[in-house]
Amino acid sequence: MSAPALSVVIPFHNEAANIAPLLAELRATLTTLGLADTAEIVCVDDGSRDTTAAELAAAARTWPAVVVHTFPQNRGQAAALWHGFHAARGE
Repeated sequence: MSAPALSVVIPFHNEAANIAPLLAELRATLTTLGLADTAEIVCVDDGSRDTTAAELAAAARTWPAVVVHTFPQNRGQAAALWHGFHAARGE
């Protein structure tokens, strides 16, 4: 598989209620820009204690661009971003 044209990295910590609205808005924006089919969304769950991991997994099942990485415990936003940037494959 070729590298995505764009990678979007998003750290999450206890954000279950915000995932669906955020990804819906992001998908609409990427569609408007003509990038929805050539982007990847790297989601890093930073040790959430709510249902964030399950919500991200559900999103990945419905939108193949979503790639989920999960930390077993909270490492902080900087570590989650660093991990996401290194996992990103976008041009």
